[in-house]
Amino acid sequence: MANLPYVTSVGTLENMLTKIKAAAVPSSFSQEFVEKTLLMKGGTARATMPFMKKMGIVADDGTPTDLYKQFRNEKKSRGAIAHSMRTLYAPLFAMHEHLHALPDNEVRGLIVEATGGEKRFPGDEADARDLQGASGHG
Repeated sequence: MANLPYVTSVGTLENMLTKIKAAAVPSSFSQEFVEKTLLMKGGTARATMPFMKKMGIVADDGTPTDLYKQFRNEKKSRGAIAHSMRTLYAPLFAMHEHLHALPDNEVRGLIVEATGGEKRFPGDEADARDLQGASGHG
């Protein structure tokens, strides 16, 4: 069974991605960078940082990746997020190539099938459609 990553605050993730586009690329995507440059403080911002690594936007050592730099480029942003989501949710995209175009109830059904999880979802987990707004193409 698949273990799919998720964030508990999609709004915080979208806000962080929006702010990344406006800020210069840091040498390290650290808590200090998030707090002082992106001006995002608190538990939800800190909790979102590991998800950025899972997305491939930030390397395990905290350095921004090429995907991070592509995401900041308006012409490549949407493709960078699509690549990230296809990699992050590969088990779901393997089940349905056009996962991003499915209605929410069908996506939830595939999540339940892939994970063996509950049919009810306690929060708004991030999926490809949730991040379209952050890429500027929602």
